[in-house]
Formats: sequence, structure tokens, C-alpha cells
Amino acid sequence: MTKDLHNKIEGTQKAKSRKAQKPKAPVAESAARPDATIKKITLPSSLPNCLEEHARCFFLSNYVVDDVAYTSHYDCLPRLQSRNSKEDVALSQIIYGLGLLGLSNAKQNPELATLSYARYVSAIRLVNAALRDPSKVKSDETLVSVLLLSLYENTASLRPDCLRSWIIHTDGATALLELRGKSQVESEVGRHLLRALIIQNVICSMQRRKPIPKIILELNRRAYSYGTYLMDFGDSLIDIAARFCDLRANLSRISPLETIATAVTIDLECEAWLGGRPAKYHYNVVQTAELEKPFADSYHVYPDIRIASFWNSYRSFRILLHGIILKALEDVSEVSPHGSHTPERFPQAFSNPSSVSDQAMRSKKITLKLAADICHSVLYCMCDVTFSDQRPPPKALAGGLLIWPLYTVGEVRFLPLSERDWVIEKLERIATETGIQQALKFGQLLRKGRDVVEIVDDATSGVGTEEW
Repeated sequence: MTKDLHNKIEGTQKAKSRKAQKPKAPVAESAARPDATIKKITLPSSLPNCLEEHARCFFLSNYVVDDVAYTSHYDCLPRLQSRNSKEDVALSQIIYGLGLLGLSNAKQNPELATLSYARYVSAIRLVNAALRDPSKVKSDETLVSVLLLSLYENTASLRPDCLRSWIIHTDGATALLELRGKSQVESEVGRHLLRALIIQNVICSMQRRKPIPKIILELNRRAYSYGTYLMDFGDSLIDIAARFCDLRANLSRISPLETIATAVTIDLECEAWLGGRPAKYHYNVVQTAELEKPFADSYHVYPDIRIASFWNSYRSFRILLHGIILKALEDVSEVSPHGSHTPERFPQAFSNPSSVSDQAMRSKKITLKLAADICHSVLYCMCDVTFSDQRPPPKALAGGLLIWPLYTVGEVRFLPLSERDWVIEKLERIATETGIQQALKFGQLLRKGRDVVEIVDDATSGVGTEEW
């Protein structure tokens, strides 16, 4: 949902006292771009009730957690459906579509995939209708429906423009946050949905090399007064991630030395963040010699999947941060072939170590350690070990949270080939076991040596993405 959505939302606000008018271009519908193939689909007059129920149960069992030891972004779905089951038609349609998509992947049934996409297109049209309705545009149901449209794109990942649609849905959900304003954090459901959107926006901003939207940061800080100690600690990490995204968005406008100074300062903030973590964020390292190489020495056990996700998000953006440092160091070395500089030529943050080679070695060492830690989390996240005091998280939920961190590891230029192959294998396994085809596509990009940022740039500029 692009600038049109902002204009449409403003129009909706002004139309509260009169009949809402149809917008010139329905935004979510433009994301789906249903083509002639979809128009030719003829659905049976009535699908068996058992299929619909089975599909819904399949989705909820893979994404909704009913254990107090875990939380997921979608735990509020049963509550939303039960409180307004007759009116949240868009939400019901997208849940049904996601369930059918999951079943089609599990059963290798293309007919279910066709039915699933038809439900997706139907949900988009219903969401557009909700956006034109002053009584629904601010509802929790509308916001979570847009989030689930984004999830559908990640799970399907079949069309070349799926990344573009994912970005459009993320932008659309963020625009709805602006409309909802501070009321977003005044309810438990609202804060729950905000957390989902924060993570999605951080990923989206990092990959698009754009700043995190101001409304995300503002509402995150507002949520501070409502949250638990756990949310408060996460809040500080989001602020650091925002400074990283600002740096990445402005790389073309600042010098290599300024880039290094800013990046090293942010890295020091990361280390300080790490040192101040509460006990709830601690995890155990289990030593073993029975795992597959190249990560056969140990694995991690976390208190729950959300904390594992926080850790991997931290590791991912710090890997990207040191990638920026290493690239800037290369640029500095081109200016000074000897690779060393006097302290006066470097900003204070980079005065120790004072040589390019020392900082490069430090950045590579940190990057490889962070990459290994992400890989050591895979065993836990993919439920390959059982723990007497924990129920395993839903595999689709946990596997989905691994995709971007694993891709970030695979993108490290100096990663040993055996470790990159291991990462690709795990991404392919996630696709096979969870049905999330984005994981398979990311593995293919790594095999081709293609950067997903190029795909994202093509998607946002409207250029074809045939290689997807």
C-alpha cells in the first residue's frame, strides 16, 4: 500500500459523516494483480465444511501458540475471530487461504494451491472494502488481515513480484498504524500487533536500505510504559537498529571515514546492549560432538522462540553492520595503500585500533562468531531436540523466524564454502518442512550469488524480477 493508501486514509477520515467514496486505485488489489489465470478459476458452489475447518486448524496449529511459555505474533487471532466472527470476513478469508496453502504444500496438492490463491485475492478485495469503511479501517481485524496478506506472500513466494507485494502490504500496515495513532498501544491486542509490525519493518528497512518509519519508533516508545521488562529491553534494541538503518540509508552521502566512525559507535552500543540484558534473555550452550559438521560442537537452548528471534535479529543486523565497516575499510585502503592512518585522521570512535588491518580482522572475527551463533540456534528453532521442561514451538512459526538470519549468514563474503552450503541446506529444509517457499527462494539466490537487495530494489522500482 503506497502513497495512495495515505491519501485514501486521509479521505476516509474526512468521510466519517458521509458515505465513503471508492478510491481511484484499490491498493491491496494492485499488489495481488490477479491475472487472467485467476479470473478463469471456477470455485465449487460450496466447499466441504470439513476442508475449511481443516485448513483453519492447520494454520492455527502452525502459527498460534497456546502455551504460556511461548508467544507468537498471531496469538491474538482466536480472540479476534471469536469476538467478531460474522464481520471479520477478510480475516476469515486470509486465514482460510493460508491454511489451504499450507495443506497444499504438505500434501503436494496443486488444486488446493489454486483454491488458496483465490481466497487470497478475495481477502484483498475485502480488505480494500474495509479500508473504504470508516467503521472498519481502524479495526484490529483490518490491521491483522493486512499482516496476514504479507505472510501469504512469504509462504507462497511463487510469483516474480511477491517481494513487491510483501513490501506493499508492510507499507500498508504501517500506514494503518499512522491512522490508529496512540490507540495502537492502549490495548493488549494492539501492542501484540505492534510487535509483529516492528519486526517486519526492521527487516524491510534493512533490506531496502531505508530508515525505519518514524511511526514505528514513536509507538514502540509509547508501548514502553505498558510493556513488561522483556518488552522494555527489546525497545532499546529497536532504537539501535534504527540508527543502523539510518546509516545504511545514507551511505552514498557520507565519506568512508565517517561511515566507519558511525558504524563503530553503533557497534559499541550493541556491545553495551548485550551487557545489560536481563536474566530472561540468557540462553544455554550445550556442548556435544554428535551433530553434523560444520557446526558439530554445540547448540543453543533458549527460554522461548521469541527470545531466540530477538537474539538472531541482533546478530543479523550486527553482521550487516560489520559488512558496512569492512566495505568502508576497503574504500579507505584504496586511498591509503599501506592500510594505516594516524589517529588524527580517524574520528575518536576509531582511534583504537588505529590500523585498517586490525579493524578488518576484528570485524571478520565478530562476523564469523555471530554467524556461527545463528547456526547454533537452528537445532532449537527447528525442534530437532526435545526438552523435558518445554513444549516445542510450532515449526512453521519457528522456521519462518530463521529465514532472514540464515540468509544474512549465507551472504557473508568470507564465509567458508562448507558453512554456506550448510545454510542453503537448512533453508531448503525449512521450505520442505514448513511450506514457506521464501526459504527455498533465498537458498536459490545464495547458490546463484544474487543479492536479495537487488531483488528488493527491482521490486520497489517496478522492474521485472524474473530471477526470483
